[in-house]
Order: sequence, then structure tokens, then C-alpha cells
Amino acid sequence: MDQAPPGRGPEGDGHAAAPRPTLPRGPGDRPGTPAVTARGPAAVLNLTRWPAVIVFGLAGLSTVGFAFVTVNLFAQTMANVAFIERHGFEALRLGALRQLAELAAWGALALAAYLAFKACEVELIYRYFRWAPRPGEAPEARRDPRMHRKEPEER
Repeated sequence: MDQAPPGRGPEGDGHAAAPRPTLPRGPGDRPGTPAVTARGPAAVLNLTRWPAVIVFGLAGLSTVGFAFVTVNLFAQTMANVAFIERHGFEALRLGALRQLAELAAWGALALAAYLAFKACEVELIYRYFRWAPRPGEAPEARRDPRMHRKEPEER
């Protein structure tokens, strides 16, 4: 069964397909923003449903976790690589390759902590911009920091 290319109608005739219906996410959101539909375990990861205090606490915990994991990570990795270069196969036999794999796992954990912090930061900034209007600005004219381009005009 042939499918129409993305952005085209069901007949593939160049006309745009009907827009997906969306619901506002909350009382301050603009109509047309995608509705939150996460269910089950994925709903726990949805930061938009968490209170701001908990999001701020998670940002702090992820910062502490990132600092704890990365405090000596680079120095240990460079020492391990130098040990492998100096002693070759004997170093690998003594467990240097296993230690290098453990250091890579610690690096992945540090990356996860950093990404968790950035996700919390973006969510808190979004909430702040929704909450605090600029001087002389009407509440309806608030910018959405998540949107970097203009919405298409209706014809």
C-alpha cells in the first residue's frame, strides 16, 4: 500500500494534510501546543508534571552526582591509557582494559547526570518565562522559549 510523502494529503496531491488536533497543556499554555500523553512509567520522566521545587531539587542532585563522578575521571583515564601504552599486553592482562571500561561507564554516568541537569534547567527556565512577564507586556504576548521559529500563518 503506497503512502503519501510527509506533509502531503492522503492523495499525495500536494495539499497539506489536516493538522493533528492538540490540546493546551495547562492554564497558561497557548492553544496548539502538543498535549501531554505519557502514560505508565514514562509519565514519571515527564518533568512538566512535577512541582518546580522537586525539579529544582533534582537539578541540584544531578549537579552533585556530576561533580562526584567527574572529580578525578580525566586524570584516571589518562593514567590508565599511559599505563597501557607503557606496558602493552602485560597491562591488559593485569586488568587495565577492565579499568578503562569502568572509567567509560563512569563517563556515561556523568553524561547522564549532566543531561538530567540540563533538562531540569530548561524546564525551570520555561516555567520562569511563563510566570514572569516582561515590563509593559500583556500576559497573552508572553514568549515561549521552546519555540525558536515563527508559527506558519493560516491562509
